Amino acid sequence: MKITSFKVYRSYLALKAHFNGKYDFFKYKGFMKVKVSSFEKRNDIGIFRHLAKHDDPYNYMLANFVEDIHVSSWGFSDEPYKRMMKVKVSIHYTFQQDMKNVENILEALSVNNSSNEIIVKYMSGVISPETVCILHKIFDIVPYWKKHMSSIVYEDILTMIENYEPFLEYDLKKCKDFLIKHYK
Repeated sequence: MKITSFKVYRSYLALKAHFNGKYDFFKYKGFMKVKVSSFEKRNDIGIFRHLAKHDDPYNYMLANFVEDIHVSSWGFSDEPYKRMMKVKVSIHYTFQQDMKNVENILEALSVNNSSNEIIVKYMSGVISPETVCILHKIFDIVPYWKKHMSSIVYEDILTMIENYEPFLEYDLKKCKDFLIKHYK
């Protein structure tokens, strides 16, 4: 079943508001009250018509918001979606491989000089955003990071982590068991 361009637009607004921390996508089940007339007046309506033809417009937009929480519809690209789909099918493997790049998990999670090894590795592409989200779920680390890392760059990343994690599907116990085995 194909989705209409208006529904894609409504999902876009819900995802954008969710990633900017102004809306709980899950509480409201992705629904936003939007008038068709406001949609029809937009100068980017063609983008939503194009996305409506995509096999997976929802995850396409989600991937782009994970890449940049401030992305506009004009800034969407295929690369974030391809990356996310690749990780999605092998999230446990990705987590394990990413964590092999971290020598000491407790040191990596701590903050030194207003920075953090996990976030630095994420920013340099060594660790996926999914791995950082799983670590947040296990250790509830983002509130600590927010308290000790005060940079606008970090603020956006930490907001993304908190807002992206609920979208992920993974076996938390499997990830915890890997960490216990790997770091004992």
